Amino acid sequence: MKKKIAIAIIIFSIIFLFYDFLNGEKTALKIKETNISVDLALAKEDQIKGLSGRKSLSSGTGMLFVYNQPRQVSIWMKDMNFPIDI
Repeated sequence: MKKKIAIAIIIFSIIFLFYDFLNGEKTALKIKETNISVDLALAKEDQIKGLSGRKSLSSGTGMLFVYNQPRQVSIWMKDMNFPIDI
């Protein structure tokens, strides 16, 4: 009985983490020793808008564009108010 409860908790935790990643607006990344808080651009509309219209981007933050499958993409940020690295 305890084993079934533990397995159910693990499965629920995994589903919750993936749900939060795919449906949330922000997540955290760690690249080597650097922590970055990123906004997720999951929907096509979010990817089209990108960082356009923002006045600035704080240090240690960014935007992560998530695509369903590998492909070549073009990036153009209309109305950018600050320089970016892609």
